[in-house]
Amino acid sequence: SCICVVGCSDDGSGDSANSIVGKWLQKEASTGTEVQSVVMEFKLDGTFGGYYGGTYTEVGTYTVSGDSFSAKLYGQESKGTYSIKGDTLTITVNGETVVYTRYNGDPRNDKSLINPAEIEAAQPDSATVDAACKDYYAMCVAGVIPGEGQTKEEREEFVAKASIKDALDYSNLLNVANSSFDKISVDSKGNIFATDDSSYTPDEDKTELLRNSKWEEEGSLKALYVTTNEASAEESSTDESAEEESTAVVFTANVATVDAACKDYYAMCMAGLVPGEGQTKEEREEFVAKASIKDALEYSNILYLTNNSFDNLSVDSKGTIFATDISSKTPDEAKTAFLRDNNWKKSGSLKSLYM
Repeated sequence: SCICVVGCSDDGSGDSANSIVGKWLQKEASTGTEVQSVVMEFKLDGTFGGYYGGTYTEVGTYTVSGDSFSAKLYGQESKGTYSIKGDTLTITVNGETVVYTRYNGDPRNDKSLINPAEIEAAQPDSATVDAACKDYYAMCVAGVIPGEGQTKEEREEFVAKASIKDALDYSNLLNVANSSFDKISVDSKGNIFATDDSSYTPDEDKTELLRNSKWEEEGSLKALYVTTNEASAEESSTDESAEEESTAVVFTANVATVDAACKDYYAMCMAGLVPGEGQTKEEREEFVAKASIKDALEYSNILYLTNNSFDNLSVDSKGTIFATDISSKTPDEAKTAFLRDNNWKKSGSLKSLYM
């Protein structure tokens, strides 16, 4: 368990090494229903707290005298003993002992402090990151972002400066960027995929755009999709293939984004993350049964895609949405019908894709 108690001022010995003030790491601390490492910080002002998920939360106040301490948490006072030997802090309160080690890192950016299961749960799959980048780039090229009223030159400048960070921020995926980029790569066409997927061949230069915070830099998004030859053609404004490439990105983004939005929303419904906590099993099952494809697209802020893309999309027997002209996929007539004649708006249409 996690003893969130005691901090101190100087203990009177004059030896600053014996001060409990500072940050201390407790490995495998119990925090509610999860087990993870926690950094506690005891401050000179008599307050203390812990870093949970990289965020500091103050939990109480403390005093010490000799080897005794008292701490007040949520109005309740606890008393016990503590000792420091080298970089090890031992606290005993109410008969329970917890051992900490001195921590010199930055708990706000330390991935080792996060429960691996929590990291895995937070990470979108590579398809979601891929779709977010393609969709945002497509909207930039089309002038949907930042909005109407731009000149051609202003739109081109905006596209040229857009970053991968901008795309993830737009899709509310920034919270997972730091933990997921080390597991995904990019091929020569800008497709983002799981590194261990042998069906793709990584492009070293484009994959580097996801490393060392380069994804935050201006122009990193366009760099995913534009080759050196295409960039030269664009500068000369004479090569029609550059425009064709932009159109292809727009269309591909629609397919990948719709597919990812539906799958992600359905998964969140099944897990009870949407509409949120407090549902009974029966209420959650009813919510899942009534969810529509429209609900999924609305949740992902991509309803605008439906006006021009559904006529070009199909669904296979597993519920995967794909471009109709892809010959390697076999459409399922019944499932594809859920995208036609506004059937995607009907209650239960989402579950019907995957059942």
